[in-house]
Amino acid sequence: MAEAVVSTILGQLASVLQQQVEEEVSLVVGVDEEVQKLTSNFQAIESVLEDAECKQVKVKAVGDWLDKLKDVSYDIEDVLDEWNTAIQKLRIMEDENASKLVTKVCSLMSCYRFCCRRVVKRHDIAMKIKRINQTLDVIAMEKNRFHLSSIKGAREVEREITTSFFVDESEIHGRYDDKKEIKNLLLSESSNGPTSHPIISIVGLGGIGKTTLARLVFNDHEVTVHFNEIIWVCVSDPFDEIRIGKAILESLIGVAPNLYEFESVLIKIKESINGKKFPLVLDDVWTEDSNKWEQLKSSLKYGAKGSRILVTTRKMNVAKAMGSTNFVEVGMLSDEKCWSLFSQVSFYGRNNEECKKLEGVGRRIIKKCKGLPLAVKTLGGVLCFKTTIEEWQSVLDSEMWELEDVEKGIFTPLLLSYFDLPSELKRCFLYCAIFPKDYVMKKDQLIKLWMAQDYLRTQRNKDVELVGEEYFEKLAMRSFFQDFERVEDDGSIVSCKMHDMVHDSAQYLTKNECFSVEVDDSKGFPLNSSYSKARHSMIVLERNASVPTSIFQENRLRSLIFECDRWRDHTCIDISNLFNYLTCVRALRFHGKLIADVPSSISKLTHLSYMPKGIERLTCLRTLSKVIVSGDKKACTFECLRNLNRLGGSLEIRCSGVDLGEINKAEFKNKTKLLFLDLWLSSNVSNEEALEDFQPPPNLERFDLNEYRGTSRLFLNWMTSLTKLRMSVKRVGDEFLGMESDNLSASSSSSSVTAFPKLQSLQFKEMQDWEEWDCLTSGRGGEDIKIMPCLRSLKIRYCLNLKTLPDYILQSTTLEELGLPVARWREQKTGSRTLAFLSSEFIKIPVFVMIQRAPLRQ
Repeated sequence: MAEAVVSTILGQLASVLQQQVEEEVSLVVGVDEEVQKLTSNFQAIESVLEDAECKQVKVKAVGDWLDKLKDVSYDIEDVLDEWNTAIQKLRIMEDENASKLVTKVCSLMSCYRFCCRRVVKRHDIAMKIKRINQTLDVIAMEKNRFHLSSIKGAREVEREITTSFFVDESEIHGRYDDKKEIKNLLLSESSNGPTSHPIISIVGLGGIGKTTLARLVFNDHEVTVHFNEIIWVCVSDPFDEIRIGKAILESLIGVAPNLYEFESVLIKIKESINGKKFPLVLDDVWTEDSNKWEQLKSSLKYGAKGSRILVTTRKMNVAKAMGSTNFVEVGMLSDEKCWSLFSQVSFYGRNNEECKKLEGVGRRIIKKCKGLPLAVKTLGGVLCFKTTIEEWQSVLDSEMWELEDVEKGIFTPLLLSYFDLPSELKRCFLYCAIFPKDYVMKKDQLIKLWMAQDYLRTQRNKDVELVGEEYFEKLAMRSFFQDFERVEDDGSIVSCKMHDMVHDSAQYLTKNECFSVEVDDSKGFPLNSSYSKARHSMIVLERNASVPTSIFQENRLRSLIFECDRWRDHTCIDISNLFNYLTCVRALRFHGKLIADVPSSISKLTHLSYMPKGIERLTCLRTLSKVIVSGDKKACTFECLRNLNRLGGSLEIRCSGVDLGEINKAEFKNKTKLLFLDLWLSSNVSNEEALEDFQPPPNLERFDLNEYRGTSRLFLNWMTSLTKLRMSVKRVGDEFLGMESDNLSASSSSSSVTAFPKLQSLQFKEMQDWEEWDCLTSGRGGEDIKIMPCLRSLKIRYCLNLKTLPDYILQSTTLEELGLPVARWREQKTGSRTLAFLSSEFIKIPVFVMIQRAPLRQ
């Protein structure tokens, strides 16, 4: 981590010095020499950092030296940020003063006070640099006693790799017999044993593939159709009975239960599981205390006969404590299976001649992996980027293999993979230690957090988000991430997890620089000395916990993420004093509705921006999740959004007393990276005419239009321009399809017309006066009209007067999910099938006839 920090600082020093020259702002006399000295010291240290980071694993004194270097590096980074902020503020103040002088001449005294403030501020920064330089002098001298070598830094990836390639978990190597055994235990009636629901345990070392094997079994078609419900809970350590019980309930009832007493959770489990045949997977169990499990186990006995419980654990004692009736011990992979997995990763994209040349040393490397799949994949990810036999040989000869390590060797491959990373990727990887184990990391959010810390080195004419995507994929290629959730249509990654051993490695390497902690009012905040130097923290608030006041002492924090557990109520937390201390924060996130008011002290966070008025200055802003647009010129207007053309992702706009005729002043047509626009109009005026000439962002995949008060028709002409929509809301009829225009045929160069060519999910809701959904396109001059050819899901909520569906819905060959209200609907023909509605306010019904799946269960 120190290597990455020092590399960043050298870049910042050069950048700020250049900006100082461009802005014509100089520091007090003598500081330029201090800055040159600072740069020289860091350059000398940087040359030996790679060797030092490798030696710290074996030599504690080197690790201590790196810790001191890292601390002083962060200090200088804070000063450089303060310096840069001072320059920016001076420029803005001078611009504003210059504009005022056009109409009013400032007094000599006010000018004098302004100049004095500049000098004092610059002197303060200068003194900080001088003090840090003195500390750095000592650290630079200390390095000599470790006899560190100057090693060329890790290179950027040179081979052309298709980074979307990952090992397909459906092609698990060497686990066919294990899968067959577990599957038979799940499906066989003879495995009932002495307990009501047999408990099957998968036991094996960390990194052996227990979770992957379990997932493979439960994705099997025979298993999925055999059970009513499949419940999967990541347990980890500690064994929290209430959290596990709530996770079980969420799988069963589909929502997070608002329960806090364990007895209430148990009662709800009994009710929800009654008569259902289920398998419950408890993944990664550590506790050997059988008492922690007994009450939960008792509540599960109300499930139907044939239900099963599957446990994955590293320890046989845990499996026995859980009351297991069957044990599946997952052994090491054979050499040939290891080689098959390794070559699949490391030889990807190589020709036969290259593979033959590297095979000998590759097989010797595999011997060191001890049959552990995670170790094999990790080293395969390292070597797939290395082109010469000398580079492969250096991995085989590494001193890292001499380390005695837990889990018989898995740690060494992870260290080898980490130390092979370029410095910028090291920071991105280690940052992930901020999350708890088994945390689902959203890829886009993770990239935004990297951006906030300035970890992404941009290249000319390349968006920083794309750099983040590349970094993410390079880390994924090296098996630092797993359990990928993907978008169905294009396979792009939405989220992922870290294997718990990878997470342990990241924690070990950051030395508590990043940490996560759960806070419960009944237990207090477990702040200890190991957190005193933390820079990045996630705090998970459980039950009715409040913000721990002890965190105010941690004024070095650069990331602070508050999350509430999924079952917490939305009681607001008090953050009134938070910003008086955490002045270095660069990333601040509150999950859900944790805060009601933002205190004025947030202005002290110089690394964060957001202002109702003045937002137009943030032309590099990439993420703005919500903004209120007002007719008040002292607040944010549509015109304030004009130059924010780098905005991406989703944006919610709420209009308050604003003339919608000014909406085009925002120039949404230039916001090409915006994919989701949620527009809330003023609810008390007709706004159809004002929106006639709206020019929306061209690449929208989803557009929500709320509080629309049009009177003459439901469709606006510009909607036909949104050809990339994947989701659409509240639009019906021929107008909805864009077929009402008389110029449609004339404007088309062919007789084939497709409406909403990429739309996959469509939802209508709260249209209580909607009665007809007609389609009159069949007689339109013989045109070949295709309507929503990719539609998979249609949901209609609270539209109780709707009487029928159009033919193009009833005859759809792609529809998989149909959700309808039941007040007026009892039967509806879909193709050759009739769907019967039974009860409840809203029913979600899979349409099986088109996709030839199993018939509907009664």
